[in-house]
Amino acid sequence: MRAGLHHWLLHRTAPVPALLGSAAAFSALHLGSGLTAAALVFGPGLLFGAAYQRWRDWRVCALLHGLCNAFAISACGV
Repeated sequence: MRAGLHHWLLHRTAPVPALLGSAAAFSALHLGSGLTAAALVFGPGLLFGAAYQRWRDWRVCALLHGLCNAFAISACGV
């Protein structure tokens, strides 16, 4: 998401629309888990996008995503 869409948007728009657009797409990718899940990942999607805009490194986003998933799994017991 970050190395593709977000990078592409940053070259064509301002940082805020790029951030919002990539977070919305990230949420849409989670619609298979339901509307609630998609809505809940919008916030972390903004965090991942802000990290990408700051460091321009998708690996930072991957690390944050993994940490969020670990927290969600441990908190939900799934």
